[in-house]
Amino acid sequence: DNGKTYKGYAAYNSFKDAKQNLFCLTKIDAKDKAVADQFMILLIDENLEFQEKPVGLNGSYSLVFCEQLKNENIAMIFAPNKGAGDISKYVYFQFDINGNQVNKCEYKSPAPAMLITSFYEKDNSVYFFGSSTEEKVTFDKVFHEYAPIVNPGAPSSYLAMKWEKSSAEKMDNFHILRFTENKNDFSTTTPVAEFKSKFKTAPGDKDASVYKGKKFLIENFFVTKSDEFLVTGQISSTVMIGSANKETSYEDIICFHFDKNGNLKAQYGIGKMNDDKKSMLFQMYQNFYPSLDGKSIYLELMEVKGMKGYASFSDAYNGNATFSAHYFPRVTKIDLDNNSLSPIKVLGSGKYFLNDSYSRQFDEKENSVLYIGMDKDYENLWVGKMIMQ
Repeated sequence: DNGKTYKGYAAYNSFKDAKQNLFCLTKIDAKDKAVADQFMILLIDENLEFQEKPVGLNGSYSLVFCEQLKNENIAMIFAPNKGAGDISKYVYFQFDINGNQVNKCEYKSPAPAMLITSFYEKDNSVYFFGSSTEEKVTFDKVFHEYAPIVNPGAPSSYLAMKWEKSSAEKMDNFHILRFTENKNDFSTTTPVAEFKSKFKTAPGDKDASVYKGKKFLIENFFVTKSDEFLVTGQISSTVMIGSANKETSYEDIICFHFDKNGNLKAQYGIGKMNDDKKSMLFQMYQNFYPSLDGKSIYLELMEVKGMKGYASFSDAYNGNATFSAHYFPRVTKIDLDNNSLSPIKVLGSGKYFLNDSYSRQFDEKENSVLYIGMDKDYENLWVGKMIMQ
C-alpha cells in the first residue's frame, strides 16, 4: 500500500507464463493536480506486490483504445484532453507484458474526437478501425474513455457502460489507421455519405442496406495479395428481451473494400435472411477465402436462425426461456477488379444447420470448405461442400 488510489482501465495476462505479473493499465485518482489523472502501468505479482511504471504521457489524456496483441504486447491509443495545444495530436504505444515501452508514435488523428472500436494484426502492422462525428472538440467532450477491465459481480465496469453508450452515436466518418513499429503508415477518412455512391449488392438481393453511420462491429478483416483490404461485420444496437434484459442485437451485414492506401472502393451490401429478434441476438461468423488466382474473394456468412426453448421442465413452467443459435452457410464471391458480388448461394437450403461447435473443415489443397450439419430435429445428416475456384 503506497497510499495511492488507482482506477483500473484494462488488465492482461501472459499467454505463456501463468506466473507472469498481471499487467494493469490504471489512472491515479488523486486531488493533487500534479499526479491526478496520470496513466500508470501496474505490474502485480502472485503475492499482490506491485511495481509502478509510467506510461510516458506529458499532460492530460483520455484512453481511446487498448488491446493485447498476438505477441503479448499491449497496444494503446490516447487522445489529448481539453487544454492541449493540438487536440488532434494522438499518441500510439506498444508495451511488452513486463511494462517496457516497445513502440511510441505521436501522430495527427484524422479527427480530434475519434472513437476506435476494433483492431486487427497483419504481418508486423496493426490496423485500427474507428469513426467520428463532425464535432471539432477534444475526445473527452464527445466520447467516454475506453475501459474494458472486468468488474467482478457486474457485467461491465461503470466506465465501460459509459463508453458503450457514447459509441452508439450516429457517426459522420469512418476511419482506418495502420501502424508499423514507430510509424503511422496512414490514417484515412471516409465520409459516411460516400458509401451510398459506392454501394454494390448481389443480383436478386433486395434487403441489403447502405451504411449510414450506426455502430459497426467488425467480425473479420482480410488483406489481399495487392495489399487491398476488406472489412466485414454487422450493425449493432441494443434490444430488450422480456422486461428487464438488455441484449446486443446484431443487424445489417456490412462489408467494406478499400485500396492499399485506405481509400474506399466499394461497400458490399448483403441482406439478412432472418431478421426476427431471436436470430439477431447472435453475431454471424464471417470469413474470407481467396480464390486460387487471387482475383476474387469468397465471403462466407454463417446465417443465424435463433430458436427459443427451455433448459428444463422447471424453466418451462416458470417461463425462463433459453435462446440458441443454429447456423447455415451463405456464400458470395467478390470480384476484386470489378468490385461486384456474385449471386448468393445458400447451402443446406436454410433448413439444415451446422452443429453448435460450428462444424466445417477447410481443405487448403483443394481450396474448399466441407460442412457437416443436421436438420433442426436432429433426424437427418447433411453434408455440403463449397469449392472455391
